[in-house]
Amino acid sequence: MIWNDGRIVIIDWERAGWFPEYWEYTRAYDAHGYMKDWWKKFKEVVDVYEDELELEVRISEYFER
Repeated sequence: MIWNDGRIVIIDWERAGWFPEYWEYTRAYDAHGYMKDWWKKFKEVVDVYEDELELEVRISEYFER
């Protein structure tokens, strides 16, 4: 969402859906790329799901072989 003067201006519905609570955390990890500092700050402000992240990473490694 983008806010302007207290109003919602844009809502991105491209990947909207009913996902498990950990989903945003694991998807953000996939998107962080080379921005290691961003990932550290992100983890400071959201709930952390390390076990779920490890599972998602292992699954993606398995299917990328």
